Amino acid sequence: MIALVDAMMRALFLADRTSLVKQAVGAFKTHLPASNPVNLVTDRTGTGRVYASTYPTMMGLIDGRVKRDQAERKFGPGHFDLVIIDEAHRSVYRRYRAIFEYFDSFLVGLTATPRDEVDRDTYGLFDLEPGMPTDSYDLDEAIAQNWLVPPEPISVPTKFLRGGIKYDELSDDEKDQWDMLDWDDEDDAPRDEVSAEELNKFFFNEDTVDKVLGHLMTNGIHVEGGDKLGKTILFAKNQKHAEFIEERFNKNWPHLAGHLRA
Repeated sequence: MIALVDAMMRALFLADRTSLVKQAVGAFKTHLPASNPVNLVTDRTGTGRVYASTYPTMMGLIDGRVKRDQAERKFGPGHFDLVIIDEAHRSVYRRYRAIFEYFDSFLVGLTATPRDEVDRDTYGLFDLEPGMPTDSYDLDEAIAQNWLVPPEPISVPTKFLRGGIKYDELSDDEKDQWDMLDWDDEDDAPRDEVSAEELNKFFFNEDTVDKVLGHLMTNGIHVEGGDKLGKTILFAKNQKHAEFIEERFNKNWPHLAGHLRA
């Protein structure tokens, strides 16, 4: 990627978060210092060969100039020879796609999870066959070259949330607990199994979230001699669910309130 950028006169790197833009600028300064990279989020007037920006910032720069004389635009359609899209599977649709239609340049998309849905076809945007990226860097290769470490899966007590509940697969004690449950509507009470999808409604159950967080705080990877939980990412169903998890975390661990961001 660095060699490709170096071969171009001017390049634009787009990301969906300011932290990623800052990270990209730092990488260009390290590996391609002569490009004089500019962070457009913090410096709208800087000049260089490489510019890095969030999508909203670039949209603002384009929209703000569209209403003025064509000659006054900071970035005309032909300003960049290369546009690099970070997380291309989610950032190239809806209103932000106008950026790529505006600039007349080569387009490179970076993503670990390309999509092939009809309305969100990452491959189609780059005129590729489904499942056939231009180039790929596999996990096994990255591990072999010491860029990544292999994942170490651990078992956590949330198997029901992942696979649902099947009565025949329960232990005798679990079957007894199942049989003793009180259902709001006897006619709707599940008799043999509950799918993982049906269990989604329990994602907003305080007891469920508290138990998962408790397991994390007790059994998660700890640092600093075991006194502090290491950097951890929690995946939520949606934004509302993420905020609910944050609320339960702050309530149960008030001394750490504010350290879990939804």
